[in-house]
Amino acid sequence: MTSDPEFLSFHLTRVTREYDAVTKGADSTTRAVGPDGKEFQVKRAGPGGLRDMPIIEFTCYWVAVQTGTRVPCFEILEMQDSTWAFGSVILVGYTTLEEQFTAFNLHFNPQWKSVLARVFTEIYTLDCFLGNPDRHFGNYMFKWSHELGQQLELVAIDFSRALTGSGQFPPLQFPPLGNPPNTNTRTYTEKWRPVYGFDVKAAEQVVTRLRDISTDSLGAILNKTPNDWRVGGTYNFLLDWWPESRDVHIQNLERHISMLSSDGRGY
Repeated sequence: MTSDPEFLSFHLTRVTREYDAVTKGADSTTRAVGPDGKEFQVKRAGPGGLRDMPIIEFTCYWVAVQTGTRVPCFEILEMQDSTWAFGSVILVGYTTLEEQFTAFNLHFNPQWKSVLARVFTEIYTLDCFLGNPDRHFGNYMFKWSHELGQQLELVAIDFSRALTGSGQFPPLQFPPLGNPPNTNTRTYTEKWRPVYGFDVKAAEQVVTRLRDISTDSLGAILNKTPNDWRVGGTYNFLLDWWPESRDVHIQNLERHISMLSSDGRGY
């Protein structure tokens, strides 16, 4: 895995072009292009339960960066109609793991096992904390290249059903199921875990970094988001929940990790 700074920051960008609208449930998206030619997958506010989509995605990506979990660069986008949206950079040369997992598994390189165990575990631990029930192979992005000395990259995208988007936060169990129930995180974890294993130390490191995120730092970053993003329930919920209930949630997550390390199941 590399530490490309492209993955580590966000900016405010006015888009110059929008195209290829895609509508699929909560994943209603547009693609957009910034003035420097960078392309984004866009998440905009929608009706009803989708109103807080941008701030949910923004918060999850920001928390991911604080924990060292790999996500693409993300930006706050000013769209052509002057509304604000969340944008994650479209990673050139990547494909979804859904398209690659079978072939990748069959041609498994043993030297990658520990790397993949760590990265899968980091993403899983973050998803548990964020209450994301919808982690499937279509929202892992993957790149593998012989030309780069068999370099391997694996990153997470799409947290639209995490936090208040899950319908059940904090989750009542791990892996999170949400409401209505969604078993993707559980189902797909049981596809990678028997192959690559679960890296308990990586999970514990994510938890330590989650505990280090203060309410003040969370509030400071959320207050940099557009006013329109902060009028829904998610903004106030997070700033109330973080100091009052976050530590109990982390303790429950630690017990889950301990169960995974002791008996290999955890649920």
